[in-house]
Order: sequence, then structure tokens, then C-alpha cells
Amino acid sequence: MRSNGRLEKLREIEIIVYRLCYGLLQSESLAHEAAKELLMRLFRDGRNVNFTGAAYAEHDAKLLRREAASVCSNYLSRAQ
Repeated sequence: MRSNGRLEKLREIEIIVYRLCYGLLQSESLAHEAAKELLMRLFRDGRNVNFTGAAYAEHDAKLLRREAASVCSNYLSRAQ
């Protein structure tokens, strides 16, 4: 997927990513930083991730939750 296409997909899920991070971290400032890091990680990843339609409901949703948990656990350990 080209850079512009990936950017559009990431813009579409930006709020979802923030909400996932906020739900895990319970801190607006940490969630903001974690969401930003997660979006950059997804952009750099290069996998063809399609965050819309039926595919999102299964594979991509699991990927997104797993990546959010990974990033947020790093932020939790730094905050303590």
C-alpha cells in the first residue's frame, strides 16, 4: 500500500487507537503519546493492514489490540 493510502487508513482509525490506549492507560497524556507511537509504528510496519470492512472485524482488530497493549505496557512501566 502506498504511503498516502496508509496515511488515510491511519487517519480513519486515529480515534479508535486513542480510545484503546486511554482504556488501557487511564491517562489522557499517556494515551496521547502512546497512540502517537502506535500510529507511527503501524505506518512504519509496512504490512498491508486494512482497517475497514469485514477484515477489520477479525484480524486487524486483533492486531490493533495486540499492538496497543504492547505500546501501552511500555508507557505504564515508564510511568511507574
